[in-house]
Amino acid sequence: MIKPQRIPVAEIALGERSRRVDPVWVEALAEQIKDSGTRQPQLKDMIEVRPIKRANTPYEIVTGAHRLEAVKSLGWTEIEARVLPLNQAEARLRAREYLVMGVFHAPSAAAALTSRLI
Repeated sequence: MIKPQRIPVAEIALGERSRRVDPVWVEALAEQIKDSGTRQPQLKDMIEVRPIKRANTPYEIVTGAHRLEAVKSLGWTEIEARVLPLNQAEARLRAREYLVMGVFHAPSAAAALTSRLI
C-alpha cells in the first residue's frame, strides 16, 4: 500500500478533467468536513495525486478534486494524499474506475447535497 504524504494544497493542480468540479458539491463536502470536526478524511476518502513536471504545481489530482476544493475553501494549507506513480493515461483510467465504483458518493455527503438541492 502506498503511504500517504502531507502535501501543500497549493501544489496540486486540477489538470484536465472529464468531470467538472461542481461548486454545490464542494460546498456540501466542506460543510460535512467542518461539521464532523475532522481534520483529515478517512483513508478510503484520501485524495490521490500523481507527480507532474511543473515548478509551482508538482502534483496533479487523480481522484478527489471535490474534496481538494472543499478543504481549500476551509482554509486548509496541507492535505494527506496518496502519490501514485501514474502517467496521464493511467491517471485518467484510475479516475474513471473510481467514478464507476461510486466511491465518491459518501452517504452523508450525498444526503447533505440532496438536502441542499431540494
